[in-house]
Amino acid sequence: PIPNGWSLSIETFIESGRPFTPSNLYPGISANAGENIQTNSLRKPAVVNFDIRFTKDFKLANLDYKFILWVENVFDNRNVVSVYSATGRPDTQQNQSGIIKGGTDHDLDPSNWDYGRQVRVGLELNI
Repeated sequence: PIPNGWSLSIETFIESGRPFTPSNLYPGISANAGENIQTNSLRKPAVVNFDIRFTKDFKLANLDYKFILWVENVFDNRNVVSVYSATGRPDTQQNQSGIIKGGTDHDLDPSNWDYGRQVRVGLELNI
């Protein structure tokens, strides 16, 4: 017999970089006194996420169970959430006269990146 109660879903999320507004320190931006930099004129890096969810339904002692395995960000991509306006990068805000330098420990803010790979395992009971 063909096994039943199996489910597999694959979700891919691809997003072009979201806009951000650079500061007047950003390389190549020249703003004269009293002039505003155009809002949301540059973009952050693209975001790619790939998730898989597997379930198996089964019955035990007249109760319906579901085993769940859910893997988010399967390829463990380092997706950028936030960038520094002076550099456009998530790992450094060190911009000295248009030359971007490596970041300090303070610059390496983990909230600038989205979560890495997450694996969730669960058991659902339907009464």
